[in-house]
Amino acid sequence: MKTKLFALGLCAVVAFASCSKDDDKEQAKLKGALTLSESFTAKQGTSAEKNGWTIQKVTGDLNWTINLSEQGTYAQATAYKATAGSYETWLVSPALNVRDAKEKKVNFDLMYTYFNASSTLEVYVMTDSIVTKSTSTKVDLKIPVGTDTRYGWYNQTIDLTPYVDKGYVYIGFKYTGTDVANSTYCVDNFKYNATYKKGELVTTPLDVTEITSGVIDSSLVWVKGYVVGVAVSSPSYALVTSGFTSAHGTNIVLAPTANETDINKCIPVALPTGPVRTEINLFNGTAVPAVGSQISVRGTFVKYFSKPGIKNVAEYKK
Repeated sequence: MKTKLFALGLCAVVAFASCSKDDDKEQAKLKGALTLSESFTAKQGTSAEKNGWTIQKVTGDLNWTINLSEQGTYAQATAYKATAGSYETWLVSPALNVRDAKEKKVNFDLMYTYFNASSTLEVYVMTDSIVTKSTSTKVDLKIPVGTDTRYGWYNQTIDLTPYVDKGYVYIGFKYTGTDVANSTYCVDNFKYNATYKKGELVTTPLDVTEITSGVIDSSLVWVKGYVVGVAVSSPSYALVTSGFTSAHGTNIVLAPTANETDINKCIPVALPTGPVRTEINLFNGTAVPAVGSQISVRGTFVKYFSKPGIKNVAEYKK
């Protein structure tokens, strides 16, 4: 009898230990990531299915891939030059721990490089990483379209507080398109409960001197300065401070002080075709900033006029 009881007890201990290990694994899964930063830095053309991110091809065989351009490195989906057919492909984040994270907001950037209205990008909060198993809620965001700035990054924020009772969730990027009419959509700078460097938020912009003395790296930054005119390249690189014409509508120059006239202490900011140029160009902008006033712009830190500058601006703040 004692032998039988001992055997039963041993089995119970083994079973309990086994369950405990399984429970620990499940608990780890339930917790998800307390913090996450993803900038999709990998070899161009490779799959974006890295670091816990997954790709799910619901219709067709279209992948999310890594691309490298003046806008940096990022994940993109496009049906351009794809084989005949329609496509639905998802890029899904790792699990995010909503219950325990201090800051329950997701922040990321979206951009289009080609646009056709028959292609779409939608963003969802998902309860499961598998599309067919998930209860997915579409999020109302500013998805850039053809009337917005091409090659400009549009910042997005999702508050996950309403999902605390779920414990953890995923963020899914759903791309649909066809081989005939397609858009190229891009995702970058995904952050959850993460720290931000100076220049990454509108509340902590870089100043002009940090750009003129910085290392050009195609990073996406906010920079704040004083509008002092526009840059021209002919007959030489120079600053124009008044008498603006239609030839002066493609850029503005930001300075560290309102009365700076040495263009080498300033930075040129390209105004791409679209809303930003329409609104703040100094010739006929609909929301033109006064010369000498301060403005913050968000764009990529690259060479412009062969100088440290900002291009691909999609957002600004006076």
